[in-house]
Amino acid sequence: MTMEVEAKFLVPDEETLERLCETGSLAGYAVSPGVERHDADTFLDTPDRRLLSAGFYFRRRETDGGVRLTLKQLVAPTDSLLRREEIEALVAADVPVVEWPDGELRSRVGQLTGGEPLEPMLTLAQVRVARVVRKGRREVAELSLDRVTASAADGDRGWLECEVEARGRGGDDDVAALAAALRDEWGLVPEGRAKFTRALELAGDEEDGVLMSAAERPIHEAQAAA
Repeated sequence: MTMEVEAKFLVPDEETLERLCETGSLAGYAVSPGVERHDADTFLDTPDRRLLSAGFYFRRRETDGGVRLTLKQLVAPTDSLLRREEIEALVAADVPVVEWPDGELRSRVGQLTGGEPLEPMLTLAQVRVARVVRKGRREVAELSLDRVTASAADGDRGWLECEVEARGRGGDDDVAALAAALRDEWGLVPEGRAKFTRALELAGDEEDGVLMSAAERPIHEAQAAA
């Protein structure tokens, strides 16, 4: 298990996203040229949404090296930073939970779901430009510029997003400084919701009273109040 520390922002238009893809510095930190990749994400849960009810979501991401499985907490930001539990594993192919490698992810998902099978509930596609952020020779963060598309029954919806996440020897102070520059110098609006949560809202699925769980509702209310 790791603790993910990141700040997320909405990007208003393509022009701003392109400038973020090209800038060589941010808040006094050096930003490397970006590498573009295409991610295809499927979010899964049990038919009765046990993971969501426990305050988690589960993502299956297709990558060049295989299938990356990630379990993340649904949390509200604190001081504009998201700090959440994250457990990952890489598998060679798309296989059932019982065929995952032994480890923390398999154990935790099994515990939260009670062994119930997982089914797809939402799909996302994104084109990401990932840029390494350094202070001197020290790698401190990754700046990600995303073009996101969520697929729902009534069509596709897209938005632009920017994330800065602690990496290497970086910590809260580095992410906070970078986030302040994105907010104050670039005029970006903080986004406390995970892509998963935003996609659910765009799809209107939270209105059925099932997907808005007891664990998730206070998170949404805290974000609304902020």
